[in-house]
Amino acid sequence: MDIAKYASLATFSRTSEDINSRIIFPKPTNVTKADKLEKVYFATNKHSRKYKELQPTSIRDSPARVNLLYWDPEGVGYVAIRGAAYICAQDEAYSQYWNGWDFVYPNGPLTEFYTLIRVVPDEIEFASYNRFEVDVGHNRTDWRPLTLIRSDPTAKW
Repeated sequence: MDIAKYASLATFSRTSEDINSRIIFPKPTNVTKADKLEKVYFATNKHSRKYKELQPTSIRDSPARVNLLYWDPEGVGYVAIRGAAYICAQDEAYSQYWNGWDFVYPNGPLTEFYTLIRVVPDEIEFASYNRFEVDVGHNRTDWRPLTLIRSDPTAKW
């Protein structure tokens, strides 16, 4: 997450059974001032499709589920994060604003359409052939990569 600058975000469509993906520019975990695996922040436009897809619905009153995929082409690896996504309150959105987003939000956290999303991971998959020599699971019968699972999202990893 400190190596890969961008991530792919997947969310469920509000109008069909489809899954929508797009590239996002998350706040680097080394400036989040939190345990690197505790939460991930990314900014978005209040008028965007992803913002609408993360809203609570009459069908789902719990937080939306998302998948973030960070790809490391040089290390031939990835980190996949699955978890709950929350639209942050104004005070958190303001305090967690990152100046790396200034090119999109000209007035920083005071930009009218700026909002912040917090992803709280409960499952993390990791593979890295070249950089860290972590296999994707070829030594396992299910081929599942190294995976951390947290049943209580408020607990530390």
